[in-house]
Amino acid sequence: MGPVTSAHAGTYRCYSTNHDSPYLVSQPSDPLELLVSGAADTTTPSHNSSDNTSDSHLQDYTVGNLIRMGVAVLVLVVLGVLLFQARDSEKIAQTATRT
Repeated sequence: MGPVTSAHAGTYRCYSTNHDSPYLVSQPSDPLELLVSGAADTTTPSHNSSDNTSDSHLQDYTVGNLIRMGVAVLVLVVLGVLLFQARDSEKIAQTATRT
């Protein structure tokens, strides 16, 4: 088991499922109380550094998602412009054939 902090303390129970019926859950096990002891200074820095790492990963995904959204909007705008040009050229062609 990896490093834990006081945030992990609490009462835990185990459940099991079968791969044929994944939504059917067994009865809970007897409760297991997890107590965390030790100096808070030794666990807090490692916990904070992992939070900083996960925050930077979230930022990376956010930037990538924003780039994807920008490209998608650009593609939609280009398609919209092409659609309106095609519609206008069709109207011009119909007007020319009527005259």
